[in-house]
Amino acid sequence: MSKTIHGWIPDESQERSVVLRRAEGGYELLYWDAVDTPRPAANQTAAGFSAEQVAFYRITVPLVKADQMDSLVRLQAETLAPLPPEQMALAWRSRSGAEGKAEVILAAARRTVLDRFCRQLEPERPDRVVLVSEAIAQAWKRIWQGNPQPTLVVYAGRGRTYLCVVEDGLLLGATTSDVGGGDWEADDPQAGSALLRLIQDIRRACDLFVFDPEGPKTIAVLCAQEESFLPLRERLEQSGFQVALHPLPTEKIRPAGELDPQQLYRYIPAIGTALLCLYNEPTFDLFRSWLPAQAQQVKRRRMLPLKITAPLAAVMLIGFLIIYGSLATARLHHRQATLELTDPNLNVSERLKAETLKKHVARQRIDILELLHTVSECEPNDVLVDRISFQRGQIVRIMANTKNQDRIFEFREALQNRPDIRTVRIQDPEFVEKDKVFRFTLTFDYKDWTTR
Repeated sequence: MSKTIHGWIPDESQERSVVLRRAEGGYELLYWDAVDTPRPAANQTAAGFSAEQVAFYRITVPLVKADQMDSLVRLQAETLAPLPPEQMALAWRSRSGAEGKAEVILAAARRTVLDRFCRQLEPERPDRVVLVSEAIAQAWKRIWQGNPQPTLVVYAGRGRTYLCVVEDGLLLGATTSDVGGGDWEADDPQAGSALLRLIQDIRRACDLFVFDPEGPKTIAVLCAQEESFLPLRERLEQSGFQVALHPLPTEKIRPAGELDPQQLYRYIPAIGTALLCLYNEPTFDLFRSWLPAQAQQVKRRRMLPLKITAPLAAVMLIGFLIIYGSLATARLHHRQATLELTDPNLNVSERLKAETLKKHVARQRIDILELLHTVSECEPNDVLVDRISFQRGQIVRIMANTKNQDRIFEFREALQNRPDIRTVRIQDPEFVEKDKVFRFTLTFDYKDWTTR
């Protein structure tokens, strides 16, 4: 007996929950939540997260070893994402490109949004969380038997339309339009305006994700039946697109009861979510740190031991002591000369004011030794600090290099966990081919010294 999968879309319309299993020539739909029957037990549950909360980026990076690719992608992501890295969840997939480069598709979402979504999942405790756009890509592959070429797949749901760029069943990018199928199909004056907005969103999706501006733009429109989608196809063809309508192949999905094509079409996101779990397809795993089975792995990864680079700390400390000793000697000679020239009749209150001013100035100086000690404590193994730049009223800069990209993030995380350090950012990451090292700069605010 084939295993059964519960596919669930917590934030969609009422048609959002199905249970299916593989059957000869297709799939058997054992349950959908519009029927008044108990939901059968399933071997696994997969939940779908809406695509409009996820931003997709396409980037090109050097083709490096697998254990270095994750760190390299995260470095690039920090320059693209609109929020600090600690506020973002990232997932990606890569493939070989031209000239020794790798093409990376990066998915990013705000952590607070994922937290809020995961609270909705607590009653079900799903085994897997996937993106609804990936579920639609999977339905295009498994149910519609879609072509493997890069294609913009359009699915008009209730209240929104999903625009998914799919290649051989894998999602390359996605966005949504706030125009749903019911908006532009309606026979009212607003329908024409809604259809125009949808076409504009489709054009932006084509330009953003996949298509050559000079080449043909192939669009696959998934529909329950062709009649209601003819106005969309006509307007898209007038705009220069190549459009194919793909009616739902109802013979691939056999419901255990009465379910017309229009109703079945509305369950496509939930069905695709179940299919991703049924075939154990790779997905953008934005939720790995929230799922119980993977939480311990993430926790262990975050608790990597941090070791002090003793030679660097010793060299910096010796250099500081030499400079500090020279300055102290100079101050003693200056004080002696000052005392020799001081008028014995100098007013005592004036001298006290001068001493108070000196102490205030001393408190304003940066404690170099304390800063160096903090940096050396946070510095992981395999990181070589080239220079530390600091000046009152400006952020502190650490220029360093390493052969292991993961050490960059360990360094940043260790600094970020110090109570006197705030807003640690990675700047100007660069892989130096000649030296086979990654050069980078860390910047941060230290105590109140970096604020004017």
